[in-house]
This record gives sequence, structure tokens and C-alpha cells, in this order.
Amino acid sequence: MNILKLYALSGIDLLLEILDALRTRTPDQLAAEVGVARKDITQLRWVARFYDTDDVRSAARGHYLGTLTACAVAVRNLKSPTKSREQVLLECLEAARGLTVEQARAKANDIVGVHNEEIPQPPPRRQRVHTQQAADPLGQRRLIGTFNDDSLTRMEKALTPRMEELMREGCTRSEALATAMEEAVTGTLTPAYQPALFLPLRASEGYFKDGKIYTTDGAGIPLSELDGAEIGDTGWVIVAAQDPDTGEIGAEALPIQRFADTAQRLVLATETMICTHPDCDQPAWRCQFHHIVAFSHGGATETPNMLLLCKVHNGRNDDTPGRTKNGRMVRDDAGTPLHHATPSAPGRRQNHRVTWKGWRREMEQFLGDPTL
Repeated sequence: MNILKLYALSGIDLLLEILDALRTRTPDQLAAEVGVARKDITQLRWVARFYDTDDVRSAARGHYLGTLTACAVAVRNLKSPTKSREQVLLECLEAARGLTVEQARAKANDIVGVHNEEIPQPPPRRQRVHTQQAADPLGQRRLIGTFNDDSLTRMEKALTPRMEELMREGCTRSEALATAMEEAVTGTLTPAYQPALFLPLRASEGYFKDGKIYTTDGAGIPLSELDGAEIGDTGWVIVAAQDPDTGEIGAEALPIQRFADTAQRLVLATETMICTHPDCDQPAWRCQFHHIVAFSHGGATETPNMLLLCKVHNGRNDDTPGRTKNGRMVRDDAGTPLHHATPSAPGRRQNHRVTWKGWRREMEQFLGDPTL
């Protein structure tokens, strides 16, 4: 191929001549034949692929090779789903007439940019939550959700204060998130619509044969877990029985409250300011709210029956009647929290200096307690 002939050709004719020559030669052979670098041949072949129809080739007549290259590079970046490359290339070639190569490059980039801005935004992804239909052998069901990032961020931010409170009481983060989410979802419901346990006063073999007791919303709870931890949030227990004299069958709804409410937590936390066990200095915010008479043994969720204990001492406390391994926390007649190492041992109170900042010590001083 004569290099002088190549330079004499117009831009589009040169591209077509290159494509025709490459049918019988490799890029290296053609580059050596015309005395140019191989990359120049490769680039020209790439540009020529944009000018593969009669309409585009006709529109390319009269343009410099640099202009054809600039238009091809710009159209390569087209992302519009409504416009084809050929349509936009024809638009670029028409707008480039009479312009220099640099002007044509800028014009083509502008045209492609306008078309790219017209890309319709994808519809927002729908949030979704899947729930397992049947409970597993442990009486639990799986919940899997997918939320938009901003939605989940708002939910986590709203739940964080309650989560932190639960984690200070000993919950893991995942446990705290689950509890806080449950409370947020069900907290606006009135007690009449909270889940309730149904408990026949006469435990028939047929009712309990699967080892579970059921709530009024259909959730099964293993009997082995009826120690208060699982039923504390149900709100009510419906007790059904038959009158032995009349034979009449009736039922009564009784409220259940296991966890201290906000006011009770505030009173207990400011009573001693730290764990009430005499050998501990854990601050109130790291403590749990302990039932003196265990909830599972009929203890009420009332301030006189509750104490502030850290996770360790709450777990060690001898709740079970007759158990004397670690000692037991009680309140004396004045309501002072005391620890008895054994049932016959004298009670010891928490005497850490921080307790003097709590309301109990303040009131004792105000009343002139002779033991102080």
C-alpha cells in the first residue's frame, strides 16, 4: 500500500482503506508496509468500526480523520438506553460540520453528556421481610429483612438508646436489637391486644403433649422455658377452670409484668448508685434489675421486691428456695438491701462511698438514723 495514497484520502476513505487492507494483512504487516506504528493501525481499525453503515459513512464525508476519531471516542461513552450509538454519532457528525477537531471533540462530548443525563432513574427497590412459617424445635422462627440503607439507618438510630440500655443489662447486641425492635413494633398496642398465654388450670395430657404452652396469637413456648423469661412480655395470662360446685367453665385474664418500667428503673438505679452487693463496685448503668422473690416463683415486679445487681452477682444470687451456695440478697424491714451469706448469717449492706450519693443514704441522714 502506498503511504502517499493513504495521506491523500479523506478521513472516511482512509478508514475504509485500512479495513480493506486488514482483510489480507495483520496489523504488524500493514504498519510495516506503510511505515507507521502498530498502535496507529489498531486505533484506526477501532474507529472504523463505528462507521459501519451507509448512513454514517455518508455523514462522515468531508470530515477530518481527527473529527471522526473524536466523535467515535465520545459515542463510546454513551449510556442512554433510548438512543443508539448510530443515532448519536449522526447527530455529532452533523453538529461538527465547519468546526475544528478540538471544537468537534467538545461538541460531541456535550451531545453525549446530554443524552446520558436523560437516563431514567431506576425505581426504588422495594423493602421486604420474610418470616419463617413454622417454629423450629426450640420454638423460634426466623425473620429476614431487606431495607433501603437510609430506612435501616433511621431504624437503628431510633432503637439505639433502648439497645444500649439492654446491653448494659447483659444482652448481646443482636439480642438487644431483637428486643428493642419487638418493643418498638408492639409498644403502641393496648394491653387488651397484647399476646396472652392460655393456661388450663387442669393441665391435661392432651393439651401439653407437645411440650409447649401457646399464646393467643399462636406462638408456642416450651414448658421448660416458663421461668418468666419468655412470658414476661406477653402482658396477660388467661387462666381457665371449671367450678367444682356448679360445673361452670370460666376464664380470667391476669396481668403479667416481669420487667421493671422506666420509673422503677430510675428509683432502683438512684437508690445506691452501684450494685447493692456489698463486695461490688459496678456502677448502676452496668447493673440489672433483680427480683428478690424470683418472678418465676411468683415475685412481683414492684420496687420493694427488686434490687440493683450487676450481671455477675445477679447470676450468682441464690434464687431457688433451699439453695445456699452464694448467699442471697434481701431487704430488711426498713427496705435496706442486705446480703446474707447463709440464711442464719447477719445481713451485710453495701457501704461503698458512692452509696452516700443515693437517695436511701440521703434520707437516712435526714431522718437521723442512729446506725449511721
